[in-house]
Amino acid sequence: MAERVDASPVDNTVVGVLCMDIASTLRSICDSDITCYISASYVKYLEAAGALVMPICRQEMT
Repeated sequence: MAERVDASPVDNTVVGVLCMDIASTLRSICDSDITCYISASYVKYLEAAGALVMPICRQEMT
């Protein structure tokens, strides 16, 4: 008898989401190294569709 093979796909779609820059005045108030922001609702929406989300900050693009 032949073995049964699982035909479910293993590959996940990776979606890059551009982050918004945080204003320098807000950065100085927070005293943090955080320079960009993305809303969790955007990430959760894409993850609910089965995607893996990769945040992309504009500073990483230069």
